[in-house]
Amino acid sequence: TPFEAPADRPPTGAAAAAVRDTFLSSDNNLWPAEIAEFEAAFKEMSVIMRSAATKLASCADAFVRSSGAADADKLSAVLTHPSCAKGRLLYYFPQTKPADKDGDTKWCGWHSDHGSLTCLTKAMYFDQDGQEVTDKVGDDLAIESRDGAIHNVRIPSDAIAFQIGQAAQIQSGSVLRATPHCVT
Repeated sequence: TPFEAPADRPPTGAAAAAVRDTFLSSDNNLWPAEIAEFEAAFKEMSVIMRSAATKLASCADAFVRSSGAADADKLSAVLTHPSCAKGRLLYYFPQTKPADKDGDTKWCGWHSDHGSLTCLTKAMYFDQDGQEVTDKVGDDLAIESRDGAIHNVRIPSDAIAFQIGQAAQIQSGSVLRATPHCVT
């Protein structure tokens, strides 16, 4: 599977071509030559994330099963299917908009992920010279709980976090709920 043995090329075949043409902009991953260790580090991190996600999915499936939902074990099935799990890095361009009326600036507005399960690491910030900024004040995410409360989340550098996506909500009959969030 992609996270257990990350591939540099997506799967082939007619079905894979449809998925590739829809969701991928390139047939090859591009690894920055300026950071020689990046590719190996990303793939190593992917293995760790996949392992944790698989364990979490089993627990989530057990929770769905205990609720009496007819279709349990969907989340584990999705994560073990070779073409379903994806790894990607997100880049947010420098902010150019002024703060909103509440003084808030967000890198990415409120949304719920469309997939089943999203695994996150701590956000990293870089200055214009490509140097990591370690003194950024603030949180990585704002999330909305089921009771409508907003919680600010900062992911520690030695941890990973997970969010339930819309696909898992649908597959579980809303026993699992997608996590509305924004990147702060």
